[in-house]
Parts: sequence; structure tokens; C-alpha cells
Amino acid sequence: MYLISFRCSYSFVDRLCMSQSHVTTNIANMPIPVDVLLEILDYVVKAGLATMCRVNKICCSCSQDILYRDIYVETPKVQQTLAQSTHLARRVRSFDSCYNNRDLAMALWNMTSLRILKLPIGIHMKILDGCTFKLDSFECAHVHNYNQSLENFLSSQPSLKCVTFHTDFSSTVSSSLEATFLPNLTRINATFPWLPYLIPGRPLSEVISTGYTFNKHPIDFSFFALSTTPIKKLTIDYSFLYSTPGRLLASFLPSLTHFTLTVLRYDTPFKFRGVSGLYLYNYSILSNMAQFGLDIDDWIENMLAAFASLRVFTIELTGNQPYPSEIYLRYITTASCQAPHLEYFTIHHGNFHTVRCKRVNANWVVCEYPAP
Repeated sequence: MYLISFRCSYSFVDRLCMSQSHVTTNIANMPIPVDVLLEILDYVVKAGLATMCRVNKICCSCSQDILYRDIYVETPKVQQTLAQSTHLARRVRSFDSCYNNRDLAMALWNMTSLRILKLPIGIHMKILDGCTFKLDSFECAHVHNYNQSLENFLSSQPSLKCVTFHTDFSSTVSSSLEATFLPNLTRINATFPWLPYLIPGRPLSEVISTGYTFNKHPIDFSFFALSTTPIKKLTIDYSFLYSTPGRLLASFLPSLTHFTLTVLRYDTPFKFRGVSGLYLYNYSILSNMAQFGLDIDDWIENMLAAFASLRVFTIELTGNQPYPSEIYLRYITTASCQAPHLEYFTIHHGNFHTVRCKRVNANWVVCEYPAP
């Protein structure tokens, strides 16, 4: 009964929004509870919400709650409005901007109820000094360096659950970050140098490492085991891992269920061994794995066998020479022969081709939908 009434109300409001005079003479006098009105307005287009703002104070306030709840800045005038109108800025819950102008700092100061923040390239972290909002998610396109302003900001965000840092820091991270900041962090999307500082002592469930490395020295991944809860999902480039045996990596991540292996380096070979004599090279550069006595195919096969809890595995390749789905399917069958626990295997070849496979009765079949 409530659902039918709700749908009728939405249709009624939508029609009324076509005529301001009609709205003024009808909706203004309708005894609609505020919580119901907010539910209805969630389904009204922006033009209709703007019209509702001219009906009466209650309709205006409720419509502004919806209009300013999620802000994606497409013009600098939006930041100017939020900098000048505190009553509108207080309604913003999500803010995403690519503009770094003089109004941004004041707009951030005014958005006291903000929960999700995405900052543009080229800002200085001092712009966050004095902000009082408490975030659930924070993304910064470019961190020039790790300075006191960023440290103070992170220390003031105990509710922060997700962070995204697209570029490296150029100075030493304070050791105090390791002990006291971000106690509720569950998801990281950052370049690799951030991980040893952000993972230990925090309840991480998903880690996304962006970029790749030319460093050929073995890397100590023991910091993965220092998360206070088991890490379930990991995305990382092969260039960080190739000198680390799969069994050793699995010992640090015993509960991993989803693993995405990116192959971003142009000099990384990817050879389909034993697949009808066909080979796939990523930009046809010779293997740099000879010194370890392995190629990427052997490494993947050994790794899949080592991760007993792994259910979903994805390889993301660069390049522009995808093979037919049948070839990928043969490779998947070969690579997973020692991993009966694996349920989904996906090969994503840039923007050109994606093969998703699901194991059904011990056999791999191509499926249409992504793994859960």
C-alpha cells in the first residue's frame, strides 16, 4: 500500500513541477510529511527540484537538500556559490571538483556535513586546515609531499574508511601515521610506497596498488600481515611481485578471496605456454624473468595453487593485440589446473577484449557477467 501511494505521489509531483503556478496552488497546501516529501523528491529531476524551491519554505529546504547533496563541480561558479552561501554548503555530503581556485578553501570550510571528498590536482594540503567535516572517503589526485597539514588532517578523521592517493609522496612519512591515525580504514587505493604506512594496525579488507616499478630487488611484503583484519581483496602490478614466490605472498595474505594482477610494464612478457603453440607477448619484449628461472605463466600457476582461499582472479593486460576467446579459455584451463578452489577467472585486455570465465563442474565456461 505504501509503495503504491509512493509511486502515485512521485507521478503527481512530477506533473505539478511542469507548472509553477499549479504547484503553488496545490502542493503548498498538501499535508505531506517531510520525510515522505524527501523520499518523493529523490525521484524528481533537477529542473523539477529547482521549481520546487520556489513553492514555499518547506519545499525549498527539502529540495535544496537533494540538489546540493552530491556535488560534481562542472563550473567554478558552483564553488563560488558554496563559498558564499553557508546554508547551501552545509547540505553537501559528497564533493568532487577539478577546479583549484580561490573559492575552494572557503567552500570546504563551509561544508561541515561533508562525508565524501575528491580534491583536484595541484592543491596544497594547507587548504584543509581548519575544516571540521568528518569524512568516510577521501581522494586526492596529487599529493606533492607529505607535510604537517596533511598529517593534521588525517589525524582529525577517525571515521575515514576509504582513501585514494594517486601519486607518490616525495618526503618521509611521519612514523606517527603508523600508530594513531585512521583507526577505521578499510580500503586503500594508492601508489605502492603508501602501503607500508597505511596498512599496519588498521582493519583493511581491500588494497589497490596503482602504478608499477622498475626496481628489480625483492620487496618485503610482510606488512600485509599487519592489518588487524584479513585482507580479502588485492590489486597490484606484476612488476612488484615477480621476485616473490607465490607461497610466500600467500603466507602474508591467507584469507585473500579476490586478486587482480595488473601487467602494466611494456617490457613484461606474457606467454601462453602449451596453448596450441601460440604465444602472446606484451609489446614483444623479451623476458626479464630469466634470472629467477620463471616466466609469468609459471608464477601465476604457482601463485594460484598457493592461495587456497582465492575464489576470483583477474589479469589486466595492456597492449592492442587480443586473441580469440577460445585461446584465453585454453590458457585459463592450464593456469588454474592446480587451483580447484578458484571459481572465476577473467582476462581483461585493455579496452579491446574481456573474457570472463566461471568454473562449472570442474570445467571453465565463458560467462557474460562479472564475478561477484
